[in-house]
Amino acid sequence: MSSLISPKKVSLDIIFEDESLIILNKPSGVVVNVSKTSPSGTIQNELQKMFEENSWVGQSDGDGGDDNSTASEFAKRTGIVHRLDKDTSGVLLIAKDEEAFHNLKNQFKNREVQKEYLALVLGELSDPVIEVNAPIGRNPERRTRMAVVDGGRKAETRFELDCVTEYEDEKLSLVKCCPKTGRTHQIRVHLSAMKHPIISDPIYMTRKQFEKFESFSDRLMLHAWKLRFNHPKNQKELFFEAPLPKMFTEICSKPH
Repeated sequence: MSSLISPKKVSLDIIFEDESLIILNKPSGVVVNVSKTSPSGTIQNELQKMFEENSWVGQSDGDGGDDNSTASEFAKRTGIVHRLDKDTSGVLLIAKDEEAFHNLKNQFKNREVQKEYLALVLGELSDPVIEVNAPIGRNPERRTRMAVVDGGRKAETRFELDCVTEYEDEKLSLVKCCPKTGRTHQIRVHLSAMKHPIISDPIYMTRKQFEKFESFSDRLMLHAWKLRFNHPKNQKELFFEAPLPKMFTEICSKPH
């Protein structure tokens, strides 16, 4: 008789919560959204349980209530306003109702949300501040990856060098990353195009580079550190910071 394997339990590390939103500190290695390849063990699975227990979704599950109705974007995403890659840690924003969800989505769309990430990258940046404006689209040679391509979607990122350290014979840079747009893998792609891939990135590092750093880090060295936006109900400016993972604090003194 075969036994069923229970899905991995995901705990929600809540930084802040009020009547309209939840701020989570997402761990590295956890998928955010439910999909065919990740039907369980995601942040969204745990949010669905929380929403059902507290009746937050309510009548927002459909557009008319009949069996063939299409669920609203808010309900489909269980309030998840933006995305973080599986291996990225840090601040994740959740809305509790339709009004808050669409307000926050519009703030992202209108570039009113300020995001700041920390990344440890291969090599030393050539300048202390680098502004990248390079379109991103599917890599024509490897469709599972993104790349800087002609005709891609506009993508802008500001990079600021924080400090430089060394590992074996390689220089590494701790970099503040401020994306002005929100394309898939934007920070990872722009850094890779600059020949400064993020440490332990299995997609954008070469195999040789990745294998060299396997003993250095067991996670993607990218952390969604800070988020600034306006509260969806009272428009008061809010600022949240996800605690730095231990590996980041050990690299250099804490950035400011």
